Amino acid sequence: MAYEKLGRFFDAFQDLRTLMVVEPQNKTAKASLDRLLPLATKEQQRSSAKHSLVGILDVLRDQSSSADQKKEALQSLAVFTNSKAEDTGKNPADVMSTLIQEDGFILLQNYINDDQLKIWVFRILVNMAESSKEYSLKIFSTFNLKTFLNILMTSTNADEVGYCASILSHISAALEDERTRKRENPEKEKAEEISRKTWDEIVAALVHVLTTSNKSIAFKALLKIPWRRKDVMGFMKHVPTVMTAASTLKLKDSTSNPKDYIPLFVSKILTAAEENAKDPKSTEEYISVKKCFQETISSWLQERQVETSLNALRCLCGFMLGDNQLGTEILLKEVSNIVGVLDLTQGKANSEEISDEITLLTAEIFALAAGNKQFRAACDAEALDELFSLLKSEKPEVQARVAAAAAKFASTNAKLREDLLKNKGKDTIQNIIQLLDSGLKENNSGKSDSGSVEQWAVESLSFVSLYPEIKEQITNQDISSRLVKISRTHPSLRYGIASIWMNVSAFRPRRDEVQELQQKIQQMANKEEQKEKNPLDDDDKVMVRCAKLVDSGVVSSIYDMIRDEKHRSQGLFMLAAQILASLANNQKIRGKMVQEGAMKTLIILYHGSPSGSEAPKEEPDRRAPIDGYKQTIAHAMARIAISVDPNIGYREGSISKMVPAIVSLLRSEDPLIQFEAMLALTNLVLVGEEAATLISDAKTISDIENIQFSNNEMLQRAACELMCNMVMFEPVFESYKMKDDRSNEPMLERRFKIWGAFCGSDDVATAKAASGALAMLSQDIGICKTMNEIIGVDAVFHLLEDADPDLQHRAAEVLKNMSRDETLAKEISKKGGVLPLVTVLGSSKSNGAKAAASEALDRLQKLNLIKL
Repeated sequence: MAYEKLGRFFDAFQDLRTLMVVEPQNKTAKASLDRLLPLATKEQQRSSAKHSLVGILDVLRDQSSSADQKKEALQSLAVFTNSKAEDTGKNPADVMSTLIQEDGFILLQNYINDDQLKIWVFRILVNMAESSKEYSLKIFSTFNLKTFLNILMTSTNADEVGYCASILSHISAALEDERTRKRENPEKEKAEEISRKTWDEIVAALVHVLTTSNKSIAFKALLKIPWRRKDVMGFMKHVPTVMTAASTLKLKDSTSNPKDYIPLFVSKILTAAEENAKDPKSTEEYISVKKCFQETISSWLQERQVETSLNALRCLCGFMLGDNQLGTEILLKEVSNIVGVLDLTQGKANSEEISDEITLLTAEIFALAAGNKQFRAACDAEALDELFSLLKSEKPEVQARVAAAAAKFASTNAKLREDLLKNKGKDTIQNIIQLLDSGLKENNSGKSDSGSVEQWAVESLSFVSLYPEIKEQITNQDISSRLVKISRTHPSLRYGIASIWMNVSAFRPRRDEVQELQQKIQQMANKEEQKEKNPLDDDDKVMVRCAKLVDSGVVSSIYDMIRDEKHRSQGLFMLAAQILASLANNQKIRGKMVQEGAMKTLIILYHGSPSGSEAPKEEPDRRAPIDGYKQTIAHAMARIAISVDPNIGYREGSISKMVPAIVSLLRSEDPLIQFEAMLALTNLVLVGEEAATLISDAKTISDIENIQFSNNEMLQRAACELMCNMVMFEPVFESYKMKDDRSNEPMLERRFKIWGAFCGSDDVATAKAASGALAMLSQDIGICKTMNEIIGVDAVFHLLEDADPDLQHRAAEVLKNMSRDETLAKEISKKGGVLPLVTVLGSSKSNGAKAAASEALDRLQKLNLIKL
């Protein structure tokens, strides 16, 4: 098998076939033959592919090959090296490797200046550069960089420019990576010099292309190359050229929209300017960038020329999207100039298209800036009135942006807030409905601004939905159904839509009397006006809103959002958790929530992550407070689990995901959360052993027992009811049996004393749970003896004398089970248990109690302990 060790599987396979002819019964050879067959086949396929590639390269080597033959050979290589191409029968990685081994790059050099063939050479090099940084470095070392730079700067062929720009951006990235990997100083310095020199040359060439018709290609390449802080200052001289190029891209061409490129460029250069800085905003580079941006925009606006003003507004809009704070600072200094531009365009006979674009850009800039507190504080009422009057338009896309700006300003402007809420907010909602409907209509008709109207309408609604009057209108006029539809077709708007649902379903924070007093004292100390609570935010009103949201399909929509791994985010996860937690407050809709996928969504939220991976399973620190986000999710699970029949409400496997989440709530410091967690666990334990098994570990039982000692009567009751149900679970039942070495005696003493004490509770439900636990435990005679040893039978007699028939029944069951043992029977008789049993037998309203008392008395009589 020497051939096999050398990796020559086909030769090994052939030797074995020869052996099988001589020894056809050789089982070892037969097994080896079967094992080698797929390996030999694959080797042959690779060999065949290699030979076909060598044949292609031979065509390129042969000077007698015709131009068509060479073109066909290069086209084949371009296809075979393309990893995105459909199955070609060849592995692109193998093709590239063979190309390197056979000196294919040297061959390609011969054709890079051939006008007819160079486009295919570029395609091959792009494929290889995209596949690995190693190949990018190989291209850099083999080809003359100036070849690509010259073509980039002189060619009028967009494809050639695009391919060269792509190759150069990959080379720059590979060189930067190579620089960071160098350890020794001499090598590092050399790599640094090569990387910087190459970067400067590439950037200079790309900036030149920005002045040509291929500016969008250059812009994309600028965004791809790596940027460092030391690059920023040298680039400042190019900023006006870059801004001019970006602002003059065709606005309505979706493939080259300034709003797509400028924010990315701003983010790229500012990130570089802040690199490794302790105070990023104070670096010399950051200040220089900011000053350069502002001076360029200011000079353009001050010219009061339509074209340059349009460029300025396009850039400023991009700055707002790339860095809102920077854009706002520039805007604050240029407000008067922008208002002047609006006056200029409206007062002159400009084309309608230009006027509309200037109005649209101005509206968007102010809508973006309105989210900034600094900007809202700086704008007085008179300036706002003038601005909004200038931005009046019949265009829905402008109206939507103005509505968003007004919604944001309403938080600090009383007049705008009054306008929003007049007629109980009906007019505002009707306006937003019209915008949403017009946006959907535009979307269906394929207009260029598709999605823009819905985007700003949703943003407007997310702000105004903070007001109770608007919340009511959102559910009364069924906007939510429209939002459900939009969320399906506009994934980018899902976060805003979820924000609206969260606002509409939000309840007032729960505060006890002490917390309310603390808030009033704080308001008085800060001289804040004590606002009256709006009755539209009372719990009963919110409950109705929650029910309407569920009816409109919100829960199933959230489930779809959370399952969409491509578009979901941590922020969306948190909003979904808040919404479902609020909806789960309404007990009447919990069943429908489960039908719509609420529990499945909560399980994904708790155990998963936006990336699709399951959260790591770690043993929780029981001394640490539960994470607020997970507590919200688990609390929603608990509330649903309280109301929904676990036998029919959840799919298989859900219980194992729900119980650990709900158990974690036992560590909460909120009594209500602890209480509802125990009610949920009590319900789940009734399903079967799965839930009880997950609850029964020693730490969880200890947590429940600790809650039994709470001063809160409701918590005591819930803990007792949960432990009562847990007693039915065999491992828990067995834990009440005394060990032979009595090592568990302290634990049993504590447990039985707890049960004995709660049997005498003034709260009937608590007493029923405690006596029920003792009745079930008394089925084992050994446990009966331990029970008698620790708490005696007196507490049971007390229950027999209670007026509640259920308590009488439980006590009679305990005594019936105890009477099976002669020693315990004598104890019952000795302590005076006969008379209470007789009383129950004669007067109890519980037939079960009478039957148990009768059986106990019969046993006592057979032991001659009483005479009847």
